[in-house]
Amino acid sequence: MDQTHLSQRVGTLIISITRMMKRAIFYLLLLFISVSISAQEKDNTLTPEEFEQGWELLFDGITLNGWKAYNGDIPKSWSVRDNAIYCDGTKGNDLMTIEAFEDFDLTFMWRIPEKGNSGVIYRVREGMQWKQPYLTGAEYQIYGENENFSKTSVGSLYDVYPPSQEKKTNPAMEWNSGRIRIANGLITHWVNGTIVLQCQTGFDDWKAKVADSKWRDNPYFMKSPFGHIDFQNHGSEVWYKNIKIRRVEGKSDPNFHLYLLVGQSNMAGRGKIDLLSTPNNLRILMLTEKNEWMIAKDPLHFDKPKVIGVGPGLSFAQEILAIEKDKDVRIGLIPCAVGGTSIDMWQPGEDAYDGQYHPYDDTIERLHAAMQYGVVKGIVWHQGEGDSNVEKSKVYIEKLEKLITRFRDEIGNQEIPFVAGELGHYRENYKLINNELKKLPGTVPFSAVATSEELTHNGDGTHLNSESARELGKRMAIEMMELQSK
Repeated sequence: MDQTHLSQRVGTLIISITRMMKRAIFYLLLLFISVSISAQEKDNTLTPEEFEQGWELLFDGITLNGWKAYNGDIPKSWSVRDNAIYCDGTKGNDLMTIEAFEDFDLTFMWRIPEKGNSGVIYRVREGMQWKQPYLTGAEYQIYGENENFSKTSVGSLYDVYPPSQEKKTNPAMEWNSGRIRIANGLITHWVNGTIVLQCQTGFDDWKAKVADSKWRDNPYFMKSPFGHIDFQNHGSEVWYKNIKIRRVEGKSDPNFHLYLLVGQSNMAGRGKIDLLSTPNNLRILMLTEKNEWMIAKDPLHFDKPKVIGVGPGLSFAQEILAIEKDKDVRIGLIPCAVGGTSIDMWQPGEDAYDGQYHPYDDTIERLHAAMQYGVVKGIVWHQGEGDSNVEKSKVYIEKLEKLITRFRDEIGNQEIPFVAGELGHYRENYKLINNELKKLPGTVPFSAVATSEELTHNGDGTHLNSESARELGKRMAIEMMELQSK
């Protein structure tokens, strides 16, 4: 090959490589632009799944349509900037939705400078008698800080309830996600996908906390069943975007999973209270004797205050959450066990301890009170010590089957999973009931039995010790989740 031809070939090769590089750069640029556009399109939009679930946009990303100033027109301090609602921090009113909402689920994103201050105030009433939104509504606090857990920090219900230690916020001027849900007075706050606060308006704990706050003498604070959603102008810059709301239909939370805990003393719990008994999970609530919700702790039950202790209920809930993949799920435990009760006492109209308790009737009352807030997902049963003789054990399964049917009728679902726990293997006469329980899955659809093998008593030959009660709770949870997966 002569020199001229070689030079031509090299030149052609260089041109080809140059064209390829230009094409590659073009496609990389196109990809970058596409990704950027796609990212922008995701802001202030609804996915098909969100649309089907009933979510609505409160901000279109372009205008402030649907918003106004509290007690006035759109204030000059609020505008749309960078695809977000922006407050410049100059003196002015808060920004509020024109529409007022009853129970709702609200999600949003926010960012704020270091030491910046704002908040989302809900259940706000508008009128000249109320000069400020916070006089009527509760505030989800937003602040430019990271590791503060006071009742005036990020995610708190301002000056009433602090957030939990589980709260994690991003550095100043980075985006964070918030969520507020209120249904039947049960309030939940999230920060970056983690539940940081739960409380119930109108209950004793709420009244005590409000009495210890700046609203102690305010007759209007959170008294309305509806109200506007308000973004606070607290004199600093703040940005909000991806503001979405879902109206709560029926006012019960589909992610609040209720479990009925019924039976006698080993369900109620007689194990020794210890460090593991303290409340440590905001996603697990218990229905108190007064039908009020509070963070779950041992003892869950209240049948015999002098001897009540650790039962399987709390570990059952903890194990459910460990298995459950949906991080929005919360557990509501409905403790109704009464020590010393036979299965005959678990019929309508029957009583125990000379009328002190009506095990079945009391349970149904508490069940329906709880169903206002969530959805029943299962029934957990431990009973039979009082029926562990030859004659009573012969009809035990027949009576238990009727009881399960009644429970399911009250819930309105004959496929609600039912899990029974075996009696301890440490007493010979308990075999009579355990042998009958083995028949349960073949007799009653959607039922299972958790084994009590290798579990031990607390020294009295009857009641499970704390460690064994907790282990039984875990076994019950595994059986429950298997039933739910079918």
